[in-house]
Amino acid sequence: MTGYGARWAALALAVFSVVAALLFHHDFADKTQFIMFLKNLSIAGGLLLLFAQAETGNRS
Repeated sequence: MTGYGARWAALALAVFSVVAALLFHHDFADKTQFIMFLKNLSIAGGLLLLFAQAETGNRS
């Protein structure tokens, strides 16, 4: 019951979060940048869980 297209939206946002982390938070010597990098990876992980667990719309 997550809505139409939630799986694919979650996948697209997860990919976006990983790409944003790699492009914008690459200076690991700066502690703030490292924390923001891990934050983006955490968001992507949550979105991948939604992608994996969301209903597909196939009712049996």
